[in-house]
Amino acid sequence: MKSRTLIVVLVLAIVAIGVSGFAQQNANGSRTTVAKTAASPAPTGGMAVQAKPAARTINPDEAYKANCSRCHVAPRKFSDRAMATIMRHMQVRANLTAEETKAILQYLTE
Repeated sequence: MKSRTLIVVLVLAIVAIGVSGFAQQNANGSRTTVAKTAASPAPTGGMAVQAKPAARTINPDEAYKANCSRCHVAPRKFSDRAMATIMRHMQVRANLTAEETKAILQYLTE
């Protein structure tokens, strides 16, 4: 009888430890699910760590044709300083990424 009770207590303790490690509460009160495995890295405070994707190379000519040629037939020539200002405005209006903006600016100032 004692051994059966001890086994039940141990199983409940293991389950309780596993459940408490499965869901953690953040500082703002929301609960985040964290799966723990033997091969997982050190805990990160409930936040999942993802590897950065490899940087992709953007072709400036293709970026201009894909984003700018919808409204602009041919690129006009402006000074490099004016073109940089125009590209900052167009980045917002055309919803361009920083990489696309840089590539298009390079394309227009060559």
